[in-house]
Amino acid sequence: MAIKVYPVASTNVKYYTTDHISMNNNLIKEKTIFNNGFIVSALTTPDLSVNVSSGECRIQGKYLSSSTTTNVLISANTDSYNRYDLIVVDVSGEGSIKVIKGTPSSNPTIPSASNNQIILAQVLVGSGVSSIQSSNITDLRSTNNQYFMESLDKSIHNLETKTTSIENKLAIKREFTGSGAVKKIIIEDNKDSRIKRQYLKCSLTAAEWKTTWQNLNAGTNNNNGGLWVGFYDSVNVNNVIDASLNISNINKWMWLNKGSSKLGIAAIGGINSSGCYVFLENKFPDETTIGIDFTVCITEKY
Repeated sequence: MAIKVYPVASTNVKYYTTDHISMNNNLIKEKTIFNNGFIVSALTTPDLSVNVSSGECRIQGKYLSSSTTTNVLISANTDSYNRYDLIVVDVSGEGSIKVIKGTPSSNPTIPSASNNQIILAQVLVGSGVSSIQSSNITDLRSTNNQYFMESLDKSIHNLETKTTSIENKLAIKREFTGSGAVKKIIIEDNKDSRIKRQYLKCSLTAAEWKTTWQNLNAGTNNNNGGLWVGFYDSVNVNNVIDASLNISNINKWMWLNKGSSKLGIAAIGGINSSGCYVFLENKFPDETTIGIDFTVCITEKY
């Protein structure tokens, strides 16, 4: 049958071992050991064998489960040289936990495992030894492109949590409500680039703009025409690499008539650790309906 749905209660659909292998292989393709299973250890009273704890694994779409400790015999080494053996899970046939015997040599190498096998440990079998000690066993379960996993869903959740944690550490965004002319503060701290930006979103009504701006030609003084904008976080002036002023919500009424704007020069003046002066020239301070919205952005490197 070319098309199959799984599962379906129908006598017309038959499932085969190859179908299950194909489905499983699409879920987890890599050699995977679940829940820290298949630990290889020496016996309490050592002999020429090792114990392999219970465990579960997947490999090439196949699943193998061992519910008890398995004892694996190691062949005696009567050669004058040492050798390395491998303890593996083998999913060919009905499945097994077995040893792959190495070759004695003055410079012994580890034998190879097949694609149907997950390597659990290497065992040094010394010349003429009568037992395998813990010091002769090297855990290889997380080597050779093999992986540990508690469960697929938990691994996904852990990955999501770690990703969120990394993102939070790399870029932290904070928002606050301001006071006075400052209506909202947004602080972005990018720990990867070590750049911190402090956005101060401000708004002035026509009356507030009039009182904060003093037309210099009028001969009166109000901070020399400047508006004080306080920072939420203090700033190291020596680390400030940019200070920008952006005017927003401009519409045609900002221009009282063709070529004559209520807004004149707009700029940031002196900056210190607690705030800065903003200059927003009001060419027609007696106009009573047009206010102004603007954002101050202070960029600091640390």
